[in-house]
Amino acid sequence: MRLPLRNRFRGLDSREAVLFEGPNGWTEFSPFDDYSIDQATRWLKASLEYGWGETPEPTIPNVPVNATIPGNLNPEKIDAVLAKFTGVQAVKIKVGGDSSHSADLEVIRYVRSQLGENVRIRVDLNAFLDLDTATDIVPEYVEAGVDDYVEQPVASVPALAELRRRLAGVVRIAADESVRRSADAYQVLLAEAADVLVLKWQPLGGFEECQRIARAAAKSGVSVTVSSALETAVGLAAGARLAASIDSETPTPGGLGTSALFVSDISEAVLPNAGVVSTARVIPEEAALEEFSAPDIRTKWRRRISACYRKLEV
Repeated sequence: MRLPLRNRFRGLDSREAVLFEGPNGWTEFSPFDDYSIDQATRWLKASLEYGWGETPEPTIPNVPVNATIPGNLNPEKIDAVLAKFTGVQAVKIKVGGDSSHSADLEVIRYVRSQLGENVRIRVDLNAFLDLDTATDIVPEYVEAGVDDYVEQPVASVPALAELRRRLAGVVRIAADESVRRSADAYQVLLAEAADVLVLKWQPLGGFEECQRIARAAAKSGVSVTVSSALETAVGLAAGARLAASIDSETPTPGGLGTSALFVSDISEAVLPNAGVVSTARVIPEEAALEEFSAPDIRTKWRRRISACYRKLEV
């Protein structure tokens, strides 16, 4: 299926995904097109675990989420996005990439002026900066209003560790792209390269892997937040259940409200409501399955699934 996005996000105007039903309920497989078969195989492992394996039942009905603001938006579009995320405790702003540094700072200042001091602001750079540039620019984000963390400002784990040393507590550093495999997470922890690990249930291979990483992070004094990989409502529900399983007392607001970034999703069950999303499994609406069906991509996705499944059998 193919879901159209309200605004361009991660270079995409729409999101492709495969949904299928197992004994546990509906599950999702949705690696991005630029992911190799080796990388996508972890996504399939997670999908099969969620649909057929053992995953913990959540003990809380909801988990908090952050608002997510795509990059390079004008104030009117920012207001439209924020209107979808009323009641959130945190906002994540995509910066770098297509937008200029001065424009990014204006967006941060604008969001701060609109939401006041009680909402924490994060920025996500997707490894856009080199080390020296990040050393100069990150404090400017903080001055503009960022007070939670800066996500993946540089690409490599050694660069993240050095940047964290240079900034010495100016703002927390989060690792996202540096935690694409479970082995990567332990390298980040060993290098003391981040204050926060961003966990995504599909890229990391499922609940069991993510929970193992979360336990190791806790022993190292590193926080964890669960985020989406721009999944449909089915995948977002899995992420919400993962967040609840990691911390059922005080879950950190995660990047799990991204259903609001679609023009329409396959269910409204995980649209943010008063700053939270439900941890219940999602059943796609039949009308939505029909509306967003994309026959032209079925062959491509069948081939990807077959190739990934053969990797799992090895």
